[in-house]
Amino acid sequence: MIIEYLKKHERASVLISILMIITAILLICKPSAFLTLVIVLFGIGTVIEGLAHIINYIFLSKEEKIYSYEILEGIFSIIAGILILAWKERVISIFPLLVSFWIMMKSLVRIQFAFQLKYLEEKNWVVVLILGVLSFLLGLLIFFNPWQTVLTITVLAGIMLLISEVMELAGSVYWLWRYRKV
Repeated sequence: MIIEYLKKHERASVLISILMIITAILLICKPSAFLTLVIVLFGIGTVIEGLAHIINYIFLSKEEKIYSYEILEGIFSIIAGILILAWKERVISIFPLLVSFWIMMKSLVRIQFAFQLKYLEEKNWVVVLILGVLSFLLGLLIFFNPWQTVLTITVLAGIMLLISEVMELAGSVYWLWRYRKV
């Protein structure tokens, strides 16, 4: 009985692995098209989230509505989702810049923290400083090469996914072959 259940599970795993391998190949071969798909799904998800906020607002009690921002969150989410969908190319082009600014700001905080540790005579403050500087340099690299960074990360994710799913598929096929008569 358990073997039959495991066989069903492994058959489903084979199907999922094949779909994931196809996704990985698309990530490797067409990273920009995949990024567009991700942005579209994000835009759709944002609109759905907005609708959920509005629906949630409708079902709140009178007392809860007084303190709720659900309707406002819903409207803003729907507008943001529509703008994301309408300007998906622009969103893709500025996304790496937003990430680079975030990394650089966090790095500056880390560097400041390192100097605070030095002031406290912490022995390993230099390690924290080096990590902060390296993170800042990574942020600069992304800032000056935003599109190439996104494409490279997408392709690397595709390669890792492909390797992982080929191993998963091999394991499932072996298991099914091993227990084919049981």
